Amino acid sequence: MQTVRADKANFSLREKVDFAFIMMGSFVFKNNDELLRHLDCVSNSLNSGGLYLIENLCLDWTRIWSIPQRWTSERNGIKIETTYKPELRDLLAQTYEEKITLEVDDNGKKSSLLETHVLKYVFPQEFMSIVKLSDQFEFIGWFERSRLKKLKEAKSDNITILRKK
Repeated sequence: MQTVRADKANFSLREKVDFAFIMMGSFVFKNNDELLRHLDCVSNSLNSGGLYLIENLCLDWTRIWSIPQRWTSERNGIKIETTYKPELRDLLAQTYEEKITLEVDDNGKKSSLLETHVLKYVFPQEFMSIVKLSDQFEFIGWFERSRLKKLKEAKSDNITILRKK
């Protein structure tokens, strides 16, 4: 098994593989050109017939603006409070600003870190058009994450599977 740390729109593998995946809602891009470059990289990394699994492709982006997420981790006297908040940037361009804040208490020494990115949501029909435009994959379907049951239509919590032509 090989783990690659690289720009997801500009990478290559030493050898082709039969399976690739991206997890935890990481399938986010700045624009459609970056998404197409990503599909090129994945296609170039897969053997013919290889599968590409996309976990939690965010499809119901209209409800996410009101859902900030917060969680706390603590170990060896270090406490980190994380806040994740997406904020709508441009409705017509389908862009949002993703803000991640870390409040760190390292045994009494406190610091705060903030990271922001402007990203683009992709509608299900837009995703299908981009996959078709790339002409490198066959769309296998949308699946429930919990039971891997094939869905008749896209849902907000899903697994998406593509097969390299």
